[in-house]
Amino acid sequence: MRGKTKVSICIPCYQQAMDVRRLLDSILQQDYTDFEVILTDDSGDDEVERVAADYRDRIVAKTGEETSFFYQRNPVRLGHVRNWNAALQKAGGEYIKIMFSDDWFTFPTSLSTFVRMLKEHPDAVLSFSGSRQSILAGEDSQKNLKHLNRKGEGKSWDRAADEAFLTALRKDFRILFQSDQIGAPSAVLYRRGDAVQLFDEESGFASDVFLYMELLSKAEKERERGRRAPSGKTTPEAAPETAPEAAPETTPEAAPETTPEAAPETTPEAAPETTPEAASETAPRTFMTKAGDRATGADEAQIHDLGLCVCTREPLTTIGIHEHQYTESFGEKDERIYKDYRLLFQKYELQKSREYSRYFADEYLAKYHKPYAEAKELGIPFSVFVTAHLREILATVQSFIKARFMVQ
Repeated sequence: MRGKTKVSICIPCYQQAMDVRRLLDSILQQDYTDFEVILTDDSGDDEVERVAADYRDRIVAKTGEETSFFYQRNPVRLGHVRNWNAALQKAGGEYIKIMFSDDWFTFPTSLSTFVRMLKEHPDAVLSFSGSRQSILAGEDSQKNLKHLNRKGEGKSWDRAADEAFLTALRKDFRILFQSDQIGAPSAVLYRRGDAVQLFDEESGFASDVFLYMELLSKAEKERERGRRAPSGKTTPEAAPETAPEAAPETTPEAAPETTPEAAPETTPEAAPETTPEAASETAPRTFMTKAGDRATGADEAQIHDLGLCVCTREPLTTIGIHEHQYTESFGEKDERIYKDYRLLFQKYELQKSREYSRYFADEYLAKYHKPYAEAKELGIPFSVFVTAHLREILATVQSFIKARFMVQ
């Protein structure tokens, strides 16, 4: 752990020095100064190291703390998840802010808005925002920040969690198994707690989902313990209206919009039960707060209180997307994707819910052509397994027939 500070901005790097420069520029523009910057470098050359040396004094001058900038060149390449953890393990802040090196803060008030959301919601363990997706060609990394931050300028668009997802997340964090609309880790700030929560190094495709579900699972267990008096009676602090409803059988299907890391083909349509109208008693509470000066035009951001987490749809971070992504690429039916979701299914005992069992059978067992022995090992009923495979066969036949008619 490093020195005492409010926010640890953890930046795992791999080459792309110009991207790192753009991110550090956006940090210097923030109106919030109680932070430290931690860079862990997995590169094979010294380009990022030179950028770090160039920015060190400027970061220190902004924070007023000599220890507020840390750079580490990994002696051997760790790979993306282990490098993320290398940065997190150096963090000493009360709040953890992961920023991938090709992402950046969209507004000067982005970091302060993340912090304010958690400060004003002490029961929340995690805050997240919408994001601005920006497709970058090779030369785009060198364009200035103001130009890239303009919505609609070039290849960029905003995305954020929808109402159905927010309502479902307030009821049960396990909805993340079906749909991760929280988004990339760069769109998240979370509390450090007694020990910083690391990424699961056995994961790959769904490493962000592992992180979010673990944070929210621990927070839920802690809250449940706090509700119960030694006699087993509920404490006065346990307000029933804020308790997440344990209703896995009616857990909503995931909304179709997913993060860049999520596989869209595995996301089912949102179930009507998840709409705010159908579940108003669990709909996220909202209030208005200043989002900041967006291109000199002040906007009011709607903040959603989800109990264990809090969010805004404002695109506080911009996700840079280009051909030199640090993270691994995954095919449509990559076995590593199956492995990740199999682990999540087991870890959170989702077989206890018929809804999640059906979802896993449809989206993973059938599509990956797994045998019944696999379903049996996971505790999925035979009827659910067979129905999923029949649906997969029917979909294949329908696609074949459609293709034949199109050819004719």
